[in-house]
Amino acid sequence: MDHHGTLTQEENIDGVVGAYKEYVAAAGFAKKSPPTPVPKGEWLSLTDEVPEKEWKAVVARGYKGVCGSLIWVSRFAHKEISEGISVACRVMSKPSEKAWKHCMQMIAWLRDNKRRGMRFCSDNNEHGLVSTCDASNKADPKDSKCQHCNVLQWLGGTLSMTSSKLTHSGYGSPANEYMAIRWAANTVVKFRNLFQELGLTEVSEQPTKIYVDNNVAVHWLKTGKITTGNQYLDLSYHQPREWEMRKMIQVCAIHTKDNVSDIGSKPCGPEEYALFLMVLCGYEKWIIHYPRDTMTFT
Repeated sequence: MDHHGTLTQEENIDGVVGAYKEYVAAAGFAKKSPPTPVPKGEWLSLTDEVPEKEWKAVVARGYKGVCGSLIWVSRFAHKEISEGISVACRVMSKPSEKAWKHCMQMIAWLRDNKRRGMRFCSDNNEHGLVSTCDASNKADPKDSKCQHCNVLQWLGGTLSMTSSKLTHSGYGSPANEYMAIRWAANTVVKFRNLFQELGLTEVSEQPTKIYVDNNVAVHWLKTGKITTGNQYLDLSYHQPREWEMRKMIQVCAIHTKDNVSDIGSKPCGPEEYALFLMVLCGYEKWIIHYPRDTMTFT
């Protein structure tokens, strides 16, 4: 017999929708349901040219309040909007009408998906505590930093999802992915410690797998190889090598089309949401369709 629980924030979402209903309608979503939380491929940056009159009007309209409301929902029941609200917060000091509509689409998405929430089920634990991580190679022109994401799941549902810009800029995709591994591993270690303190020691009996879709980044971690592509990275980014030696984590290669965290590293379209949304939310089991071999640690 399986046991499951679903976390929703329907009342909270109803309040947000009610507060911005007229603006959602003006953005074209009065009756139209958006296919994704934000438009596919839409990035926002402080380098975007926005007239002073425009950004002041958007700030006065309540842009900061909108972002605050969306952040709260993204932390709990609707982690699928994590990338969208992270990008929206990039332009908090100078938001455009485009940024405002970006947020209105997320509110429309929440309105139409509020009953789904996040599900955890006792019979959906084939992978145990498991993490996926990803990084884009699309740098914000403001600071040359790229978006990254890590997703930590247990009992099918998502315990933690981080979508944000990397702390440092990277030279090429492997470096960005390598830095993303560190943040994923950091989250894994935190939750392993939490489970141990709760007495759920069986969750951390085996190393927690972290799946990465960049083979070069995996190679760097497994071998400790120093190249011109990673020799400048801070010491902290090499911590996962130590954690793997201590058998706390196990970094594994994965195909992009199996990487759940893909929808948090970039503004994805309907194809990616069809692949990963229901897995992220715990309604479908995560199946690795395109297995990749991973070299052993040396």
